[in-house]
Amino acid sequence: MRRHVSLVLSILLWVVALSAGFALAPATAVSVPATAAHDDPPYTILLPYAANDPCGPFDDPFNDNVAGWFTGQSGNLWAEISGGEYRLRFSTPGMMWTVPAPVCPRANYAAAVDARWGNATGGNFIGLLFALDDNREQLAQPRAYLLAVNTNVRRWMVFEVRGGDLRTVIAPTGHDAVQPGNAVNRLAAERAGERILLAINGTQVGELTGVGAAAPVLAGVVAAAYTSQTSTDARFDNFSWHGR
Repeated sequence: MRRHVSLVLSILLWVVALSAGFALAPATAVSVPATAAHDDPPYTILLPYAANDPCGPFDDPFNDNVAGWFTGQSGNLWAEISGGEYRLRFSTPGMMWTVPAPVCPRANYAAAVDARWGNATGGNFIGLLFALDDNREQLAQPRAYLLAVNTNVRRWMVFEVRGGDLRTVIAPTGHDAVQPGNAVNRLAAERAGERILLAINGTQVGELTGVGAAAPVLAGVVAAAYTSQTSTDARFDNFSWHGR
């Protein structure tokens, strides 16, 4: 059951073009770069942004769109609620789309989402957007983290978005917790003091330390195509955003 109390003030979107060197690996690759090669990417902001008002737990099974996720078309992105999932489809190679959830900001939080690919070849990476600054004055220079998986090579990674730059915080790392192919992977991030605990399918795979004092942030979803990929279909379900 969805429980949520907030006021959605505006619709905001966020797209980053990835350089050719940023792609993790095609399905047949045997290795993944340890760092991201990404310089001054173009980006636009356009997605759900919620007010600073108190709200209860947010659990969305995507049976409908009462919550107010972004749907419709923006550029080459088509977003919809379909078959009990939130679906992002796009055709531009090397593109990364992030969609903030229509949630209230929280300083101490636990965020999670089920993520899978709807297309047979998968994609560069799919995952959870978290610790997105809740600061309207900084929306032109956003800051956030991405917990993502590449299901073709069963690796997880963490990126940081800071302004127009996307950098690797935790390099792609193999782990049996990552389910392959089109299987569902549940990705979770939980703030615990000055640490952020990271889990995949109920297994803690890592953490971010020294993240500083807690401040109100948002969460959402992210998907990226390979630089040679012309059809990407990302699916999300059971998005959760709770206070701690």
